[in-house]
Amino acid sequence: MKKALLKNSFKEIKNSYKRFISILLIALLGVGFFAGLRATSPDMVDTIDQYYKDQNVYDIQIMSTLGLTNSDIDAIKNIENVEAVYGTYSEDILVKVNNKELVSKILTIEDVNKPILIEGSMPINANECIVEQSFLREANKKIGDTITLEANEDNEILKELNLKIVGTVESPLYISRERGTTSLGSGIINNFIYVSRDNIESDTYTEIYVTLKDAEKYTTSTTKYENYVEETKDKIEEIKEERETARYNELINEANKEIEKAESEFNTQKADGEKQIADAEAKLQDGKDKISEGENKIKENEESANKQFADAEKKIQSAKAEIERNEKTLEEQRQNAQTQIDEANTKKAELTSTLQTVAKSLEQVTQAYNDVLNKLNDNSLTEEERAILNIKKQELEKQKAELETSKTQLQAGITEIDNQINSANNAISDAQAKIKSAKAEVSKQEKNLASSKKKTETQISNAKAELETSKQEIQTAEAELNTQKEEFNTKIADAETELIDAKEKVNEIESAEWYILDRNQNSGYVSFIQDTESINSLSIVFPIVFFAIAILVSLTSMTRMVEEDRTELGTLKSLGYNKAQIMFKYILYSSLACIIGGVIGIIIGLQLIPRIIWMMYSMMYTIPEFVVGLNSEHSSFGLALIYICIVGATIYAAARDLKEKPANLLRPKAPKVGKRVFLERVKFIWKRLNFSQKVTVRNIFRYKKRFLMTIIGIFGCTSLILTGFGIKDSISVILPNQYEKVFLYDFQVSMKSSLNEEEKQSVITELQNTEKVDNVVETYMLADTANHNEYSEDIQIVVPQSTDELKNVITINDINNKKQEVNLSSDGVILTDKLAQLLDVKEGDTITLEGTSQENKEVKVSKITENYIAHYIYMTKDMYESLYGETYNTNVLLVKAENLSDEEQEELSRTLLDGGMVSTVSLNSTAESVLDDTISSLNYVVVILIVSAGLLAFVVLYNLSNINISERQKELATIKVLGFYDKEVYTYVTRETVLLTIIGIALGLIGGYFLNYFIIGTCEINMLRFAKVINPLSYLYAILITIVFTIIVNVITYFALKKIDMISSLKSVE
Repeated sequence: MKKALLKNSFKEIKNSYKRFISILLIALLGVGFFAGLRATSPDMVDTIDQYYKDQNVYDIQIMSTLGLTNSDIDAIKNIENVEAVYGTYSEDILVKVNNKELVSKILTIEDVNKPILIEGSMPINANECIVEQSFLREANKKIGDTITLEANEDNEILKELNLKIVGTVESPLYISRERGTTSLGSGIINNFIYVSRDNIESDTYTEIYVTLKDAEKYTTSTTKYENYVEETKDKIEEIKEERETARYNELINEANKEIEKAESEFNTQKADGEKQIADAEAKLQDGKDKISEGENKIKENEESANKQFADAEKKIQSAKAEIERNEKTLEEQRQNAQTQIDEANTKKAELTSTLQTVAKSLEQVTQAYNDVLNKLNDNSLTEEERAILNIKKQELEKQKAELETSKTQLQAGITEIDNQINSANNAISDAQAKIKSAKAEVSKQEKNLASSKKKTETQISNAKAELETSKQEIQTAEAELNTQKEEFNTKIADAETELIDAKEKVNEIESAEWYILDRNQNSGYVSFIQDTESINSLSIVFPIVFFAIAILVSLTSMTRMVEEDRTELGTLKSLGYNKAQIMFKYILYSSLACIIGGVIGIIIGLQLIPRIIWMMYSMMYTIPEFVVGLNSEHSSFGLALIYICIVGATIYAAARDLKEKPANLLRPKAPKVGKRVFLERVKFIWKRLNFSQKVTVRNIFRYKKRFLMTIIGIFGCTSLILTGFGIKDSISVILPNQYEKVFLYDFQVSMKSSLNEEEKQSVITELQNTEKVDNVVETYMLADTANHNEYSEDIQIVVPQSTDELKNVITINDINNKKQEVNLSSDGVILTDKLAQLLDVKEGDTITLEGTSQENKEVKVSKITENYIAHYIYMTKDMYESLYGETYNTNVLLVKAENLSDEEQEELSRTLLDGGMVSTVSLNSTAESVLDDTISSLNYVVVILIVSAGLLAFVVLYNLSNINISERQKELATIKVLGFYDKEVYTYVTRETVLLTIIGIALGLIGGYFLNYFIIGTCEINMLRFAKVINPLSYLYAILITIVFTIIVNVITYFALKKIDMISSLKSVE
């Protein structure tokens, strides 16, 4: 028997597969959408939880106004549940690159809050660092480049300020775009930089991070985790006062030791200085004495030299006189010698002439003699001739001898005369040489005298110059000594003042104050958790609509299925089957559709929807890997819920019919009795309707269940579609509203804090003289934290120099008074509306600002104004000076320009930055571009809503159309038999569907408006205010999408109507 029922059940699935698929699809969409949305929030929480565990992110953070020490770490380690304690260092610092001034958070690489390396390598040396990717873009740097940090005089912890970039990282401490606030630069931290511990020279930690034992057993942000952390925080609170006192005493003792040391050094330096001054004075006096001695010695030397020079001059003059006398004597001797020489020369001439005559005669005689000898040698001579020749020879020899004797005598006489002349000349030459020698000696003596005089004069002059130099040196030394005395006295006075100031500062040191924080003080973490809560809220609202529609459609489908099987129910009941056995078929049918669709929906929903939503949020948060879990709890709950809805509707429908007796069940259900409808009483309308239209109206009201199911189904789907487009519209107007309606300026110019008033005015004048610049408004901006009750938010305070000029660049409207323009006044501040909502304040309430001169001073909220991005508080100069105890000082210029192109804006930015007086130029167009990327990512949610709602609309319409045709099969067969064409039958049926669709769309547009308003309020991001608007086109799109699916269903219906078998449909069981 059971086997037959089981077989019949599967046969029913085959025969009515369209109905089975429609129920399966409803289960798939319902469970998939529910499981996917419900799983997204836990998946995101699991993602950040796993990320924090992998990177060993802190559970508790401790900060102190006086720093933290190893003693504090040791004390915390002894607390129960504490696993590890890490002392770390951080510092806000300015980085100047390419004429830009960026504020960076310096962090040290530790075993806690470990950064993830994205590119490059981790720093090894003290002069290396790693940065976030956005730093490279903002600074126009790359890995391998060097950056220079500006020393922070108030809190210097770094050894090396010139750092080489070796890699890029992501930090678990900064998962959002928010980097926090600072007192440096523009007040906003732009990025973070990690350095090695080797680059730290401070022995005092800026933070202590604590990780807890067994914390990995809990999921972050859960109540169990929060309670576990809170318990440990309470235990740390117990030692807080003791450690604060210990740190205070430690600093006091260190300061007193430093003062004692400074006093000792001061006394030593004072004594040393006084001794040095005394020694210098003694040395100076010794120098003066030496100068006096030098002057006397120079005088003595000068007198002695002058006397020696006079004696030498006298000797030279005497020698010159002697030379003159010798020259006169020599001249006389020369004249006498010249006379003798002249006479000797005359005599010599005579002798020379005689000698020439004798020599000539001798030559002739010699020639004759030689001729005789030649003749004698002739053998042919006669004796006589030979005798005559011999006689002649003898005569010639005698003459020759006489002539040679005369020649010799003459030559001797000439030689004697020459010797006399030479002797006279030599005597004269000797005399001249002596005179010349004497003159040379005199000249030499003169030169020596002149050289000695010059040398002596030079020596004396040099001695005088040296003496003068020594005098000047003594004067300089005396002046320097006097200056040193004054400086020494000033330094002594300053040192005494510093010692007094140091003692006063020691007395002014306030007690240490610990701040015990947890992850909920990390803005990125809080924003992420808030977003998961928004998605969680969203996941509750939308599935309710899906499940409501699923119940209605399933109830309608299964009711129709049971009614179709009335005869079978009656037969089975007559054969003795009990209700449970008979319902088994329908329960199995709906269960299989529900379970198959639900399981497929779970698989698709868990994998697809969380990933799509994460794609959106990954643009806002830097978490490397998304964790997709099974989330069996939500999946099981979704499946169970859809099972209860669908199977419950099935049981209800079957149980209702099974109450009847078998005899009644074996007969067809009596047709509904026709009734007059309300429209029939409106005569002027009813008369204008033709027959088909009247039948349509009557059919709609005759099948009230189908009427309601169709309208509710279309209502729900249209509402979801419109809500999807409404969310898109609400998001898309954020940027135009903020940067066109609220912020009328085009860019902000942040001036360097070191500028004086004249330099600031030059920047303002330069902007005012720039073409196309309309307004330049001076403001002072600072970051602070606003508190009200248990709520706290980071804010930006805007203080205009002129409240009237502020209206030209920022629109401040009262949202509580028809957005009328309001003026700043000194009796309160103006809050932006999202900030007021988060702090839960209204006009007339008071808030506290942490940065005021008096801690947590209350400020009245005078008005609340419209704003869409970030949180602002506007106040007057007088109120700022009263609250913060500081004089107003312009640091930001709000510039409004007319039709300034992007290129012109960038050129103006470069000009301002190159001037060296501007730290940053923030273009609104750049901010719009960045925010547009973030906001447009929300369109993924819109796509999911629209696609899901569209599919649901199709399934609902398709299912109800099938039910309509099935329910009225005999009716439709009858009118076909009566001669209706297929087209007429199609019009007859679809006219009802179209009319019901129009009614459902109309109601759905109204429902979508309120649903959109609710969802926008539920899933708003903390820093953004969504405008609750729906554009007219969105209404049109919602209508068109619903109509498109209606047309598709009607086309399918057309083919279904053509397949109706008139004969079988008109057969009666009776």
